[in-house]
Amino acid sequence: MSLRKIQFSFRADVTTFMAALSSCPGVDLHIDLFGDQKPARPPRMFNGKAAPKLLEHKSKRPRPRKGEITSAKAILAFFVLHKDERFKAAQIGPVLSAIGRNPKSASPQLSAMVKTGLIKHGKDGSYQVTARGLARHRPTAEG
Repeated sequence: MSLRKIQFSFRADVTTFMAALSSCPGVDLHIDLFGDQKPARPPRMFNGKAAPKLLEHKSKRPRPRKGEITSAKAILAFFVLHKDERFKAAQIGPVLSAIGRNPKSASPQLSAMVKTGLIKHGKDGSYQVTARGLARHRPTAEG
């Protein structure tokens, strides 16, 4: 028989409890409890099958196929073509709509590109390609 849980409760005044302990000199109170290891838990079942794990979720949008242009690649190519100019996020919308993406999704793409150092964000809210962005785009332009 495995020991799972033991619970003790005493309802006594502190003075009564201390008097009871002090009336037994030389008694050392020490409790050790040992139990068995928990057995392995069987997998949860869902409609007679093992329940799916949380990380097995598939995205609604498939990953881009080889050769398919992504939003980030389109934006970077646009900035490389106009490397000396600065653009606001609203001006990038037509680039995304030209490849079939939502034109209002430019801001998150630009933010991610700023974090990776491909473009820089000016104080006036405009964006411009960096040297790192130019270097990253060269292999894709040739290939």
